[in-house]
Amino acid sequence: MKKTMTIKDITELTGVSIATVSRALNNNSWVSDKIRQKVHQAIDKYQFSPNQMARSMISRKSMTLAVIVSDITSPLFFHACE
Repeated sequence: MKKTMTIKDITELTGVSIATVSRALNNNSWVSDKIRQKVHQAIDKYQFSPNQMARSMISRKSMTLAVIVSDITSPLFFHACE
């Protein structure tokens, strides 16, 4: 099974700190264009995407919507899903 890339892997590939990679991902103005380009090249090459579960734990926002249905056998519910 293919190992998913982490932010730590990107830091090892680019030679910059985790904080710098994070800042580059979030388009922080403190990161130089040269470093930002280096980080984004590694991200593109290795198809890195930030872990949304980890981001939601830090930001305390999951952007998930829950729907509670009391009776899924109801014909009204069934027709709404078709």
